[in-house]
Amino acid sequence: MLPVLALVGGAAFGLAWHGFDKRPASGADGAASAGSATTDGPPPQVILVTSLRDEGDTVRLAWIDPTGGQATFVVSEIASDDTLVASHLAPTGQTEIVITGLDPKAPQYCFRVLAVVDSVHTGLSAKICTPERHAP
Repeated sequence: MLPVLALVGGAAFGLAWHGFDKRPASGADGAASAGSATTDGPPPQVILVTSLRDEGDTVRLAWIDPTGGQATFVVSEIASDDTLVASHLAPTGQTEIVITGLDPKAPQYCFRVLAVVDSVHTGLSAKICTPERHAP
């Protein structure tokens, strides 16, 4: 069952990733907002990432669920050029994830959080990155 979930999550992310502007605009309050989506229906919601904790080989992310517990979340690791590196699936209603197995010597890790409800993307966070790491 897990490979099927990973495939569905990856496919949902791939479809939705191309439907949003990769350069989030800032509103009057400085919060990032998602670009326009390619699907019909209500406009996508902004997912606010509330914390990112860099623990070397582990990163902890938390966010606010704008869907009231209805969404499954895909947390995507992205490269500096905004290409997808890896995806991690958070179960419906879960608003935090621990990503392990990261290289503690990597200069930086960046992520975006995507909400999916009934196979339709409903929200996307701004890109959020760990502070740049410097070699000791």
